[in-house]
Amino acid sequence: EGRIFYEPKVNIYEKGGFFNVHEDGMQLTLLVVLSDEFEGGGTAFYQNDVTGQTQTSNDDKHREPQSICRPPMGTAMIWGGALEHMALPVLSGMRSVFVGSFDLGTEYRATIASPT
Repeated sequence: EGRIFYEPKVNIYEKGGFFNVHEDGMQLTLLVVLSDEFEGGGTAFYQNDVTGQTQTSNDDKHREPQSICRPPMGTAMIWGGALEHMALPVLSGMRSVFVGSFDLGTEYRATIASPT
């Protein structure tokens, strides 16, 4: 009851900035890269096993991501909210991204009128 999300928002990562491995907990996440004046950074994604559970380790630093995305400024990425991911550390400069996580509940679905 009553989860509070402070999104959509702009995340700004300066040198050393990152976001630990997590799931967003919503149905969809949208991320748009807003800057290109940085080194490092990017988004790492982690693979689920055949049961749909995320492969876990006691220390996330030793987990190998399935993929790492470092798209250019202006690129949008979208993924399912149950996918574990992290913002990788920025080595220099400043990385800015727009991020929003959304549930597509039935009250928000558009209805399509049938032709009469």
